[in-house]
Amino acid sequence: MKTSYIEDKNLLAYCVDRRDYSEITGIIKENINKFDYIVEDGEDIFAYKIKKISQLTNIYNYDVYAINFFFNNIEHEFNNKQGKLMKSLVEHLSNAMNNVKGYFIIKVPSDKLMLIDQLNIYVNKSIFAGGTVCYYTKKLMPKKFQEDDLFIRFITKDEKIKFKDQLLASGRKSFQDYFGQYHISYITRAKAPIIYENWVEDYINSNNEDIILATYGNDVAGFFTVDNQPKVIEFVLGAVNEKYRGANIYERMIRVGALISINNNKLVTISTQFDNYVAQRSMVNIGFKPYYSFYLMHYNNL
Repeated sequence: MKTSYIEDKNLLAYCVDRRDYSEITGIIKENINKFDYIVEDGEDIFAYKIKKISQLTNIYNYDVYAINFFFNNIEHEFNNKQGKLMKSLVEHLSNAMNNVKGYFIIKVPSDKLMLIDQLNIYVNKSIFAGGTVCYYTKKLMPKKFQEDDLFIRFITKDEKIKFKDQLLASGRKSFQDYFGQYHISYITRAKAPIIYENWVEDYINSNNEDIILATYGNDVAGFFTVDNQPKVIEFVLGAVNEKYRGANIYERMIRVGALISINNNKLVTISTQFDNYVAQRSMVNIGFKPYYSFYLMHYNNL
C-alpha cells in the first residue's frame, strides 16, 4: 500500500480517516523548492528539511534542530526502487548533520521500514529517545461518572490569569514524574522539566481559549492544553492535581473537550509515549483508536 507523509500528525489523522492522502501530496508538491534535499522518481518524492527549534536552543544554549521528512507515494515494504531513493536521502542527511554543529531531533515514522533501515546504516550513533503513539476519534463511547462538583470548561484569558499560579504549580509537579524524550536522552535530561513548564506558560500567556480547566471551587484539579486547528483539535499537555487522582479527572477533561470538538465536526487527536499504558487505556475507553506512531532519535554533533 502506498501512502504519503509529512510531519503533521493532525493532518495525518484527517487523511487516515478519509483514506485519502491527496492533501499531503498537494502540500509536498507546492513546497518542493523549499526542502533541503529531495530525491524523486515520477510520483515517488522523498525529501527532508532541517529546522532550528528556537525554544530548545534558548533553553540549552546550543543549536537544536528538528529533522522533518516528506514522503509522497511511499510503500511500506522494502523494494529496490524506493530503497535507492531512501539510501540517497539518508546518506545526504547524515552528511548534512555531520557538517553542522548541533543537536538533532529526528521523528521516525514506525511504519517507514526503508527509512529505519537506512538510518541504522548511516545514522548509527544516534540516541534512542523512546516513541509516541497517536490516537484520534470522531465518536465518544458512553460512560457515566459519579456526580460531584467538578467543573470542566475552556477558560478565558481572565481565568488564565486568575489560575496561573495553580496551573504552573500543578504542571510543574506533574512533569516532575513525566519521562519523555528529553528525559530519556542523557544529553538533554538536566533541563527537560523546563521545556514542559515553558510550553504550559506559552498557553497561559496566549489570548486563545486553548486550555481546558477542571476545578473544584477555586481549586485546580487538572488541565489540558489544546491546539485548535481547522480540521482537528489536539490535546497536547495534560496534568492532574495529585490530591484528586482516582476521580477520573484526566478522562473527564478529554471527554468534555472532545464532545465540543465533535459537535463542531472536527476530529480529536491525542498522543502519548509507548509505555504510558494508563493514559492509553483511558483513550480506548473514550473511543480513540491508534492511527500513527513514531520513534524518537537524537543525534549529537555538538
